[in-house]
Amino acid sequence: MKCPYSTDLGEVLYKYQGSALSTPATAEISRDFLPKGKYAKLVQEALDTCADEVRRNPQHFDWRDRRVMDFTLDLEDDGRQIERYVVPVAPGDRVLFGRYRFHKARSPQESPFVQGRSRPVLAPSLTIELTRAHGRMMLVRAYGGEYIPPLPWQASAGNYEGGLARSRDFWLNHAFVMAPCIRPQGKLNSRPPKWAREPVGQH
Repeated sequence: MKCPYSTDLGEVLYKYQGSALSTPATAEISRDFLPKGKYAKLVQEALDTCADEVRRNPQHFDWRDRRVMDFTLDLEDDGRQIERYVVPVAPGDRVLFGRYRFHKARSPQESPFVQGRSRPVLAPSLTIELTRAHGRMMLVRAYGGEYIPPLPWQASAGNYEGGLARSRDFWLNHAFVMAPCIRPQGKLNSRPPKWAREPVGQH
């Protein structure tokens, strides 16, 4: 079973507004969502739909107010669903913490993981996240489900709508699905990390 997150994505070519769209090596994107992956057509559909929305409503996508633009493609009307790797924590779930081996920060901190999910969790939507650097558009995240904020310890958390407070609220109630290729680096432990124990502003 291939790991869902690549450690070296390099340059890949989707299209956005008629131009090639690069994906940096630091992007967190499942192989399923890369151009040759099983959800590649949905990713391109999301990019095309996003581009149409930007053309119709440019005032809603002002880059002066944001560093990252997220867009969610609704699949529910067509009855389509895709897998998601971050899920709500349910009653009875055992949540453990560890460093996710594919987080590419200089000093990654611990993330939550949930064990015991034997079946894939499906979602009727797909979310893409784009950024712009040096005049180029880049795809930095793509995943099943609604928007997922960065973890509170990630530098980008403060750049998103709602900032650190929204990030912390989300990740106190969500976790990565534990699977053969979605595992932390090293051992898991039951003690919540500092970002989960202390409110925003105290860590």
